Amino acid sequence: MTIGAEIPFRRSRFARETGSLIFDRQRDEHRREADRREEPMRVWSKGRFVAS
Repeated sequence: MTIGAEIPFRRSRFARETGSLIFDRQRDEHRREADRREEPMRVWSKGRFVAS
């Protein structure tokens, strides 16, 4: 009997946390920096590009 087949797979909000405060904080800081450097998405609307 395998218990893995009986437990449904679901992703919790803690799925990406490693349990290490240092690694989790470093990952969050890296993600914030990447979001800051990323250019905003521009969408063509009413004959011109607008930031969305």
